[in-house]
Amino acid sequence: MMLHLASSDPNNYGTIKFRSSINTMNSVVMYRINSLSTIASFSMTTPDDFLIIETTINDELIELTLHFREHGAYEMRTLAYELNNLFEGQLVPVDDELPIIFVLSMDSTNRLIMSANKEFIIKEASHNVKLLLGLYDCQLPLMSKALMTPSVPYVSLGNVLYLTARIDFVSVINVDDKEITRSIAYKVNELLYPGFPINCKLPGHWSIISSDQLSSLEFQLVDFQLVPVKLHAPLYITLEIERLDGMNRAERMDLMELM
Repeated sequence: MMLHLASSDPNNYGTIKFRSSINTMNSVVMYRINSLSTIASFSMTTPDDFLIIETTINDELIELTLHFREHGAYEMRTLAYELNNLFEGQLVPVDDELPIIFVLSMDSTNRLIMSANKEFIIKEASHNVKLLLGLYDCQLPLMSKALMTPSVPYVSLGNVLYLTARIDFVSVINVDDKEITRSIAYKVNELLYPGFPINCKLPGHWSIISSDQLSSLEFQLVDFQLVPVKLHAPLYITLEIERLDGMNRAERMDLMELM
């Protein structure tokens, strides 16, 4: 059996919700994603993204929150320039004095260097800002006067994408020292270019589920840390379903080898 599913909510194109009355008589079934397609149109940052910095003025600790804008893919060669403009545009003078002056640059390995005229603390940041600044695998807060971010920035989403399912086997991942569980149904193994179509035709792995679970399916596109991505085009998948109890032993063994 083949099901052709698509997302239809412009506010949540990265999620496919499917309600079915398929009757498989309480059997055990196997399913896999046979294909996935969409357009590589993601928001790397949105107005909900932020960076919280602490510093001092006249020996008084102050907290600054920098807000980002809706932006698709950034470019590595202009990232430091765009961040400098963002910082300069949002730092408001206090008592005729800027609370802090930042200069951002890139080193030869494409890691960001955040230099300032005084010590500062990166207290917190939203998930996408951590990706953008190369802070995704470190523990906040960080204190410095000249901070080299530990990892290379992700200037666009789509480097590694997964499709997670509310059904399927469970994968465990550690994010921010918290152990969370997600079920991975498909990995997008494509070289993605912003604005271009994504056409994944390589079938995913087979998974065994109860046929009762077919009545309510939900798939969600996520990044490499299993956080949902903001997609601006419909997502299409082809779902293949096979009944195990309708196969002979040899056919079941052949399928098991593909899992």
